[in-house]
Parts: sequence; structure tokens; C-alpha cells
Amino acid sequence: MLTAIKIPESVHGTSIKLLVKDDKQSISLEYSSKKISELDIDDENHWATRCIRAGTSALSDDDLADFLTKTGNATFGFFTVEINEFNSIYLMAILNDIVVRRLRLV
Repeated sequence: MLTAIKIPESVHGTSIKLLVKDDKQSISLEYSSKKISELDIDDENHWATRCIRAGTSALSDDDLADFLTKTGNATFGFFTVEINEFNSIYLMAILNDIVVRRLRLV
């Protein structure tokens, strides 16, 4: 399951922190503008568009291959996506449903 988490402008910097609800475990992920992939999407059925719209999305084999190519075979990546002429940064990660329900950005 692919998950999209929009990074608020107030958090833009060099890292984000994710916390597992009801748990004291957290993870910090570093990123830089040089490592953020830019997605130019004009297809409403693209995996990133579907994931941003719904928060999560199942991936077909082709979608998964494209995602892994764009992340250098990593299970997560930061992407700049233009929606309605506004650029937003998203963390997109392959996670299972249990983790997705318990994860939040801090």
C-alpha cells in the first residue's frame, strides 16, 4: 500500500519526524531539495495522483516498478507534485495498513 503524507510548509527544512500513535517510537527522515523528485503528472490515474487524493493507494506491478525507479529502489521518497498550480512536497512510502493507521507527522 502506497501512502502519501503532505509535508506542511511550516515543516519544510531538512528533516521530518514521524510518530507512531499510542507508542513512543518515532523516526526522523532527512531530506534535501536536491533529493526531492519532481513529478510532472497530467494523468488522474497516475499512482501519485491516486495516492494523494485518497491518502493511500494500491499499486499495480507497473506502478510499483515506476515508484521504485523514481526512488532508486527505496520504499519511500520525497516528491514535489504540482496540484492546481501549487507545488507541494509529499513523503510517499510503501507501508502496511496497520502502520498507516498509527502513523502521524510531528
